[in-house]
Amino acid sequence: MEKRKVNIRIQGKDYVIVSADAEEYIRQVAFLVEKKAGDVATAAPQLSTAMNAVLVALNLADDYIKSEKSCDNLRQQVADYLEDIKRQNTELEELRLEVAVLKDDIRELEIAKAKHETEISGLRENSQNAPRNY
Repeated sequence: MEKRKVNIRIQGKDYVIVSADAEEYIRQVAFLVEKKAGDVATAAPQLSTAMNAVLVALNLADDYIKSEKSCDNLRQQVADYLEDIKRQNTELEELRLEVAVLKDDIRELEIAKAKHETEISGLRENSQNAPRNY
């Protein structure tokens, strides 16, 4: 990838950044550093440029570490969700198999019921046609 030069200004000083990153991205980074440096300078105007830079670096490192922890938490949540989905899919498949077995049982019971109804109907017919001796 081709490297480019980007002129930026932080705390009134000009810098030339050479990077393969897009100019817009470099400007976003510079804007963030400028904002952090301005926040530190406003909170503690007596600090030297070097001390300001150290505090900006510490603030950015703090933000970075918190972001990493947040990303790790999100990755773990996603992994947990995927594991839950896997478990639920297994349970769903087991339930589908159970439903299939129950449907087979219902079919067998319906066949048995029909046979019994036929038998009962035949017995009723025979009992109605049989002579009665009272």
